[in-house]
Amino acid sequence: GLSAAHTILVPVPYGRWPTQSVDMVKAAMLQVGCKRKPEILAVPSIVTPAQEERIRSIRGKDGFSKTAIHRSSVIQKACDSGRSLKENSRSMMEFVNLAKEILK
Repeated sequence: GLSAAHTILVPVPYGRWPTQSVDMVKAAMLQVGCKRKPEILAVPSIVTPAQEERIRSIRGKDGFSKTAIHRSSVIQKACDSGRSLKENSRSMMEFVNLAKEILK
């Protein structure tokens, strides 16, 4: 899986340990001996705007997506009920923007 991936998305919620998840993915890639190095893109996830900025200031902006998935009860309810997000809603547009960013 890792050696075939073009891009690896690493969700990074706010907290001390989750921000180290990018380093953990890099270490796993070294262990499996990936010949081709996929891009690792950390995605601030389930965060408030203030937490997003804090994560970026701690880790630096390199390696992070421009798009964040913000904390939202709408996303939580959609996940819990197995339903899609509403078209053109703010939450849906965050995922659409992330997809567009990856596909560039």
